[in-house]
Amino acid sequence: MLRPIAGLSLFLFALSLPLPALAAAPKADAPAPATPAAEDSDRSIRTIPLNENKVGRVYRVKTSVGLPVVVEFPESFDVPVTCGDCAVEPPDSASPDAVAEFTASPAYFIVSPHPEQQFLALKPKQYPTSMGGSIPDEDFLTTITVRLKSKVSITLQVEYAPKAKADARVVFTLPERSKETEYVRDTLARERAALEAAYAERIDSGVQQGLLLALVEPHQCASASTRVRTDNLVLEVSELCRFGSRVFLRFAVENRSRQTAALGLVAVKGAVGGGEPSELPVIGVKFTQEDLPFNGTAVGVVGVDVGDPTTAVSRFEVSLTERSGKGRVLTAKGLDF
Repeated sequence: MLRPIAGLSLFLFALSLPLPALAAAPKADAPAPATPAAEDSDRSIRTIPLNENKVGRVYRVKTSVGLPVVVEFPESFDVPVTCGDCAVEPPDSASPDAVAEFTASPAYFIVSPHPEQQFLALKPKQYPTSMGGSIPDEDFLTTITVRLKSKVSITLQVEYAPKAKADARVVFTLPERSKETEYVRDTLARERAALEAAYAERIDSGVQQGLLLALVEPHQCASASTRVRTDNLVLEVSELCRFGSRVFLRFAVENRSRQTAALGLVAVKGAVGGGEPSELPVIGVKFTQEDLPFNGTAVGVVGVDVGDPTTAVSRFEVSLTERSGKGRVLTAKGLDF
């Protein structure tokens, strides 16, 4: 009788096992690669409303190495700002000595104020102990006081923080200021409207009083029918009125040309008796319209001061000069009371 070979028996026994049994033998898994811890890289942007009546608060601002924080203000501020442990970053145009002094400064933070743009930038100048520096993390802080143009002071406590906790921007606002501005604007508008109404009423009253006074004074009016025409532009004087030392002449201008007539300078001359006329000071001119289209008509009045009424200036002539276009001149003479 043959004796079985031990190795062959073991091989045959293995073949007799079902395949699932063979698959059940676990295979050693390779260690999974370590997953790096997720870092929160979202830096916060904070908006802080200010109350001008409560200025006793200190506001914390956090910054990290290589990540400056921008602090914005609602208005411009005074410079230099007051900082306990800061160095002001020199401009590009700074001298080598200024740059060397800044580099050698042991200040904790760098501050870059921009008052006209209403912000300043802050970042650490040194390294904390957690990054191989000599300043303990909990002691890596300072205070900055910013005085706004409206005399509101803001005190910041600037602190070093890990990158994940550092501020990106801190925006200070004055929400009550906008409400006050709107209130002041509305109040001014109401006051302006009231003043304009009162002023218009006084002007109207003054005009009426002046007219009444003129009628109380000795006065006289005379009709006229002097008519002149130059290149299809017609001037016709219809009336003269004297109120004390003032004389007013009423006239009409008619444009019979295709070109628009722009009414301009009006001059008046006066004479006593048969003397030579001289120019009189004009106290006012008024047209119903100054630009006359084809076949358009405007009514006008001119007032002059004849001085002492006893001089008896009684003869007048009126000249009208077109201010553009052909520059036509029309003169009506022989006007008297």
